[in-house]
Amino acid sequence: RSKGPAVHSLRAQADKAEYSRSMRKVLENQEHLTIKQAEVCELLWEEEPDGKKRVTGLLKNAVSELAGDSEASCDVDESWLKYSVLTDKGVEIILPRGEFLAAFMGTHVFCFPYEKVQSALSIVFDKKQYPSAQPSPQPAGEPEEPDAKDAPDVSIDPSRPMVALTFDDGPSETTPHILDILKQAGGRATFCVLGSRINSYSDTVRRTVDEGSEIATHTWDHKKLSTLSEQDAASQMSSVCDAVKSITGGYEVKFVRPPYGSVNDTVKAAAASEGLSVANWSVDTLDWKTKDPQSTFEAVKKDLKDGCIILCHDLYGQTGEAMEQVIPYIVSQGYQLVTLSELIYYKQGGAQPGELYRHG
Repeated sequence: RSKGPAVHSLRAQADKAEYSRSMRKVLENQEHLTIKQAEVCELLWEEEPDGKKRVTGLLKNAVSELAGDSEASCDVDESWLKYSVLTDKGVEIILPRGEFLAAFMGTHVFCFPYEKVQSALSIVFDKKQYPSAQPSPQPAGEPEEPDAKDAPDVSIDPSRPMVALTFDDGPSETTPHILDILKQAGGRATFCVLGSRINSYSDTVRRTVDEGSEIATHTWDHKKLSTLSEQDAASQMSSVCDAVKSITGGYEVKFVRPPYGSVNDTVKAAAASEGLSVANWSVDTLDWKTKDPQSTFEAVKKDLKDGCIILCHDLYGQTGEAMEQVIPYIVSQGYQLVTLSELIYYKQGGAQPGELYRHG
């Protein structure tokens, strides 16, 4: 692989000042350093083993501090290199979900100012000479791209179509089968759980989170939220969130799926008070009614489109059977299977508490 201007082994044949000037020249030739331009980062760290060791230590400490006393982290090794970005602020590392930290902790961005790394580097960074990694100004009227630190998963390609599969009324004995199919297909989904069921399936809830899928609250016992007071509706939502957080060791629920899709201003206000967004759907498979795998499959095929939110129910074994066709089909058509949070992030810039979403 070509590495651009010859910098390799410069330190063996030139003085420190010349090396520093040459490396800066390489960096300045990069219009906008991103995770996709990691060759430059690789080039730097090959020449800077002490700096690489220093950043590894800083990242290890940061990950340990974030995880606290829990078992939510693992040993940090030099695989962070593939997630590193050089910015005008410092060495930035974007860890995708599940890398060095438990999946429920999501994506994290760590930035180590050059001042913290400088003593272990030969190159001297000068912010006046160093290219800014800030996005170029947007033309008037065009929205800015969401901040990278809020991105749910850096492996998602925003240019490709994506859909969100959602499952209500679980967990159940069918849920692990659906998770197996998702894992094999490299996809994720959102499971809208009933609080009354999660203690009986706590291992399944933990597995759902660990494998990158999302948990949403579907109330404690399937109450029609639009018939309740704001306080009672909020309690139906928060009781599930608290139970999920306890079972998983800290997972934060972000969405409520109202039973029957019944939403009014009171439900939205209750959701907002709990920091939750409201999610309904754009494709209803009617799997709960037909309990027929082929009918469920045909319903998905008929209305599948970019940004759709598909409603299913993992309470029924027939839905699990349907997913044996549905999930591979969706992937074969070029769609990415993402969570609600991921879909709304990439299609609408992120979900807002109290807002209702029917599609991406």
